[in-house]
Amino acid sequence: MRLFRKLIIMLILITGFSFSQNNILYAPEMYVELINVEPNSLHEFNLINLGISNCYYGYDFPNEVIVLCDNCGSECNDCKGGFQFDGVIADNSGEALDQDDYGFCSMGSRTATPHYGYGIYVLLNTTKHKFVYIDLRDDRYYRNWIDIGYHVDFGVRYNGLSNSFEVDPKRDYVYYDVQNDVIQIWQGNGYSIPRTEDFPNSYFENSLALYNGIEQNLQYPTIFWGKEKEAENVDEYRLYRAFNESETPPDDNDFYLINSAKTNKFYFKDIALTRPGEQLAITHYKVKSFFNGNYVDETNSMFFFRCRNRLD
Repeated sequence: MRLFRKLIIMLILITGFSFSQNNILYAPEMYVELINVEPNSLHEFNLINLGISNCYYGYDFPNEVIVLCDNCGSECNDCKGGFQFDGVIADNSGEALDQDDYGFCSMGSRTATPHYGYGIYVLLNTTKHKFVYIDLRDDRYYRNWIDIGYHVDFGVRYNGLSNSFEVDPKRDYVYYDVQNDVIQIWQGNGYSIPRTEDFPNSYFENSLALYNGIEQNLQYPTIFWGKEKEAENVDEYRLYRAFNESETPPDDNDFYLINSAKTNKFYFKDIALTRPGEQLAITHYKVKSFFNGNYVDETNSMFFFRCRNRLD
């Protein structure tokens, strides 16, 4: 009888270990879900990386080094995101029944795929032609072993009734409306600004990002930039715009100021631009940081296709 009990206990332990291992090996971190959609419908999602992303590879907690994603190893696939292989399926009530989801890049093959990292992404519901921006550039994200860190799991839900996205920042099944189509992961975890101190030294200089959205006929670009690592030396960000007909950035003298933002704002929707008509030119953007009116640093430049007959 004692031997039988031992065998049962060992079987439970082995089964539990296998189950937990399976969860670790294939665990998603970003959950994509549905509500108020057509019963038994299939929704395809694509996660698009808009700029340079970072990650860490290895488990030297809490001393891991955050590096560019292309240095994280082949398992991370450069944190580029990608299509959900089988999409997200709704059940009879119009809620998510099954999904592949996405895995955070630092865990390599031990998470779901495709992978994402510390970057700015657009999550596109290609079935409904609706998208939401997701800014994950906060080095507290997925570092809950440090005092200021928080958990990796969060949810993004498409609501078919309102044709909009909602966010569950703590994966506690409490969803909030997304403002301005932008999810900033730190805000849902109690912070007003991101932390960037542990990112590579070139983080701010390579932080500018935008989505051209040609397939979605995107009319107004939203431009994103990162927080300076030495934020105490910056009190203002200035956004500049320039035009030409080439993807090569114009000379710096051709850029002119269009917006000034304080250090708690990291994106700007340029509603002065539109994209009707057939004649296109190219709009370039860059951001410069200042302290007491003095220039400190600047980002890379990015371009957006625009209609030639606006703002000329």
